[in-house]
Parts: sequence; structure tokens; C-alpha cells
Amino acid sequence: MAEYMPYLFIVFAIYLFINRKTISIVSIQAAVIGLGINWIIGFIYFEPRPFISEIGRAIISHAADASFSSDHIQH
Repeated sequence: MAEYMPYLFIVFAIYLFINRKTISIVSIQAAVIGLGINWIIGFIYFEPRPFISEIGRAIISHAADASFSSDHIQH
């Protein structure tokens, strides 16, 4: 589901824009603000993934990047 969520969000945003323009504009603004805050926090704060710190092992291969924010898109 996480792989397809951005596409579902775009389809839903287009639907809202056609039927309810005010709600669509507010939802797009909220998404942009949320992603911006997420980017700022990720830029300031680095928390390594558990397999980087050798606390556990990765079952599925993943980039050795920060654990915040959790990106569910496979690399």
C-alpha cells in the first residue's frame, strides 16, 4: 500500500480539485508543509537504522540512511 499511496493521493487530490476546490487546496498545502517539516527534521536530526548500529539485521535490503523519516519506498 505504501508504494501506491503517492499515486492514490494525486488521484484523490485531482478528484477533490474538480469537486471541492477549497478542500483540495488546503490538503495540498498540508502535504507540502508536512513534507517540508519532515525534510527539516531529517536534515537536523540523524538516527541510524538498527542494522547500521549492529543492533539487528536487515531482512530486506535497505539503504543505510537515517531511520527518521521512515521511507517505505524500496530502493
